[in-house]
Amino acid sequence: MTDDEQKEMMKLYQALGVATTIKPQMEIDIFKPIEMMMEVVEYVNDKLAELDARRYELELYKERCAELEMILGRNRGG
Repeated sequence: MTDDEQKEMMKLYQALGVATTIKPQMEIDIFKPIEMMMEVVEYVNDKLAELDARRYELELYKERCAELEMILGRNRGG
């Protein structure tokens, strides 16, 4: 392996290491980089789905609060 190839491989290992910091408890396996990245992607997608669900819940809550404010305003004569 040439020096340039070794340098490139080290950059790829570093990139893999950085990417895996996204997922806590991720163990680096330099022999399975594709599988590792697929695991990171799955983890990120799961977290994004959780955030989307929470955002939806918050939007519903916001709508309910607005409805209650209108009802309370009507009852107060406003």
